[in-house]
Parts: sequence; C-alpha cells; structure tokens
Amino acid sequence: MESSNVIEGDIAEIPAKQRRPNPLSLQQYAINASTRDEAITMAFASGGYTRRQLGDFFGLHYSRISRIVAKGKTWPL
Repeated sequence: MESSNVIEGDIAEIPAKQRRPNPLSLQQYAINASTRDEAITMAFASGGYTRRQLGDFFGLHYSRISRIVAKGKTWPL
C-alpha cells in the first residue's frame, strides 16, 4: 500500500510537459483539420510545438500564429 503512495507522489512531482503524450506530427494536424487555422490551434493546444515551430511549418510569422491561437480559443472546436 505504501509503495503505491510513493509512486503517486513521484508522478505528481513530474512536470506536466514531461507527462504529456507526444503530439502528432504537424503534417498530421494539417491533414486532420478542416482548416489551416484549426490545425494550428490543435497543434498549439497539444503543447508540443512553439509558435515559431508552427510559423515555420505553415509559412507564417509567429505573431500571426499568436493571433490565430487567440482567435481559436473563442471558437468551439
């Protein structure tokens, strides 16, 4: 019993970024989404990509990615 508490305690101390599953590739987000903006919003929400990485992939400046992500937070996905 006590060893399971230790394991749970150890897991709780691992940062969320390290516990998060690996994201899909950006190509997969682009294929799965119905629009470019939706793909960007989903990829950013996965936590696996920075605005700069998304901008490089989609050919946009990272500030434009920020606007798309902000707008996407108000859309129901």
